[in-house]
Amino acid sequence: MTAGRNSEAPLVACVHATPRAIDPTEMLLKTVGPVAVHHLIDEQLLAAGDDAAGPSIFRRALQEATSLRPAVVLTTCSMYTRFLDALRQHTKPPLLGIDEPMIDHAARTGGRLGFVGSIETAVQLTAEEVLRRARAINVDADVAETLLVPRDSCDTDAGRRTLAAQIQELRSRVDHVVVVQLSLSPAVDLLTNEECRSVFTAVPFAATRIRSILGAAAT
Repeated sequence: MTAGRNSEAPLVACVHATPRAIDPTEMLLKTVGPVAVHHLIDEQLLAAGDDAAGPSIFRRALQEATSLRPAVVLTTCSMYTRFLDALRQHTKPPLLGIDEPMIDHAARTGGRLGFVGSIETAVQLTAEEVLRRARAINVDADVAETLLVPRDSCDTDAGRRTLAAQIQELRSRVDHVVVVQLSLSPAVDLLTNEECRSVFTAVPFAATRIRSILGAAAT
């Protein structure tokens, strides 16, 4: 599946495990600036997240993305972020997991963290990565609570309102909330600016990092 804006603009090749990630990714990239976008969807990634076959499927998807000669490859499935450091040395264009900048921010912030996600494995892996990075920089962080919600939580207005209320409730019990799946980020748009300061989603942090990558490539 392909979607593009301005063929003269730098290309961002996006690798998704579900079509639900496309709209939030498009909204994110609109804040970055003029870019062309190519969406690659392989739903086998979602099914194989806990399987030994997962990494090879992921590598195949990355090879397809890099064959497009993009300015950056953006991956949106949080179950595969753990593989990116090892794969970067074999990937010529910059490779970014959409949740990596958010994970870095959560690790630097620390405190009692609540994690919200729709896939248990993804929530567990993201929480572990936040704690690992926090320990590396001597920041105290703790997984205070996790919340698993349906994958289709943001498919309807009612679902988004329900999830927003759940995030608000969780926020009252922890220092900060980490929304693991990109596909759940639309619910955060329903929160107030004050509430959003303690609710972390991939969108703003990834947008900043992508602008930095594209800016460096242009110089």
